[in-house]
Amino acid sequence: MKKIILITCLFVFFNSWIKFSYSQPTLPDDPLNQKWSAELTYWNAFTSHGYVQVGELQYTGDKLYLSRDLGINRLISPGIIISRHYRGSSSFSFSAERFFFSGHKILDRNIFYNGALIKGTDGLSINQTWYYRFKLSFEKSFHSSDNLYPTFIAGVIYDGLTFYVNGTLLPGYGKEQHEDFVTQALPYPFAGARLNKLLSPKSSLSFEMNGTYIPLFKSFFNEGGSIFLKYSTAEASLHYWFKQKQFKIGAAYLWRLIKLYEYSAEDDPNDFFLTTSGIQLNLRYDFPSKK
Repeated sequence: MKKIILITCLFVFFNSWIKFSYSQPTLPDDPLNQKWSAELTYWNAFTSHGYVQVGELQYTGDKLYLSRDLGINRLISPGIIISRHYRGSSSFSFSAERFFFSGHKILDRNIFYNGALIKGTDGLSINQTWYYRFKLSFEKSFHSSDNLYPTFIAGVIYDGLTFYVNGTLLPGYGKEQHEDFVTQALPYPFAGARLNKLLSPKSSLSFEMNGTYIPLFKSFFNEGGSIFLKYSTAEASLHYWFKQKQFKIGAAYLWRLIKLYEYSAEDDPNDFFLTTSGIQLNLRYDFPSKK
């Protein structure tokens, strides 16, 4: 029932903004003859910190730090964004992103992960970790002064994570070396804001922050008992754009925080936390509408 109310409220909010936006002035950066755009993104992390901890039945998992215990040395993320633009500088966007992890470490101890006991001296690898992110967002921009354009953002975000810790299994314990956080994943609302500054007819600078925080709640999932979930994410970026005809090229410094947490009688706890920052490159094409 709560999901239905939330979806209904979001739909009414978005629909009202679209109707309102048709009577508003258009940003110089978004001409009236532009309706659709497609954008490719590539993000490369320079710093990555955090941990993963996965328990199974009576075996509480060890808290494994991504850098110290798992040797993370690469985190990249290509993505795509498809946007539909409306008069009055409002738009709907759908984005999809795939994160690629790389890391290997030899430990002087054995570790518990998802009920399995893994031999640390043979080395641990996180290279098979699978993580993707989907976003559906609505944006509305306004003109203030001095070529400043504040933008308000709202939407839903979905994170799917399957985290692998591969190594030599020791007998007498579990056999799985990965945890599927996707099984209990839900789409969550998020909100944010962006401040755009026009530097010239062809260039602009923007600062954006967005995120969400969902406190611990009892979900409708069940695995050895009710599953309790908690979720939070945040992003902050400083972006430079240069426009050439129908193309826009962008470069940004992007910081991210991601936390997925769940526990039940069978899994206590399953916890993933990541803070990371790096450079993102963007290439966008604006499709002119047919006259």
